[in-house]
Amino acid sequence: IDTFCVLMCAYSAHFANKYVEEINHFSTLIDANYKGENETEIYYLTLLACTNINDKANFEKFYAIAQKKFPQTNFEEYKLNYISKNSSLDEKISTYKTEDSKGNLCADAYLNFGDMFANLSKTEKELVEKDTAKKMLCRSTARDAFKKSYDKSANGIIAFNVGVLYYNEFNDVDDAQRNNIKALQEINSNLALIKDPKKKTSETVKAKIQIDALKKDNANLDAKAADLANTTIEWLEKSVALLKDKAEKTKVEKSSYKYCINNLSNLFAYKRDKSRGKDAKAYDANDAKFKQYEEMYNKL
Repeated sequence: IDTFCVLMCAYSAHFANKYVEEINHFSTLIDANYKGENETEIYYLTLLACTNINDKANFEKFYAIAQKKFPQTNFEEYKLNYISKNSSLDEKISTYKTEDSKGNLCADAYLNFGDMFANLSKTEKELVEKDTAKKMLCRSTARDAFKKSYDKSANGIIAFNVGVLYYNEFNDVDDAQRNNIKALQEINSNLALIKDPKKKTSETVKAKIQIDALKKDNANLDAKAADLANTTIEWLEKSVALLKDKAEKTKVEKSSYKYCINNLSNLFAYKRDKSRGKDAKAYDANDAKFKQYEEMYNKL
């Protein structure tokens, strides 16, 4: 065959977004054991074309050939891209658990999986907003992947990613506490409006059940918020330590560093206020950290 002609047809199909034709032409070259400067690019483009039309059979076929033919070349990101675009949320989580259990994922692979679960598509976001358990599973899976990527790379942005996910959960818990406090205030306000003594006694008994439940829930949320605040601080401070003295920061690193400093001051203010009137030593320590990060933020 005229490999140059077939190659030009494949590229033409690629730029025209005619993915089936592109796959057919590149497949012809692969079957003919085409060799040239752009040999690996043929596999890259073929895998992308298979991804674009969700052609699982051909993707797996050419992925296996590429891995065998170019053992030193990393095709893993193409596999993760295929999974990201063409798998359901449940399938993605299952794939992550399977690949993680094999113990051979690199830092970039863990990072890509973390992004997959932290940055859901519009459809996936709509799905998890209706399913709290799945939302928490996605968040915890993203954290797990980012942590394992960090363990292999000690990257400041990855530590930032973990911290953000914990901070988001901390805010959810804080919002839940505020909603409970608002509900308690409404119950007490409604009781105050009742003038009939008999009715008020009856309603007070009913209200007590609600009040006790809300107070118990808030006590549990308070403990959870404290744990999340500490864990968030741990990861944001890791990010700060790695980014602080970096001479040339990228735009993303600069904004991430600023975010870390700002929210660390918020978290230490939260911890300080929680210890007010209870633990003077803790209050002073948290206030000192709050002032430290406030000063750092003001100098940015």
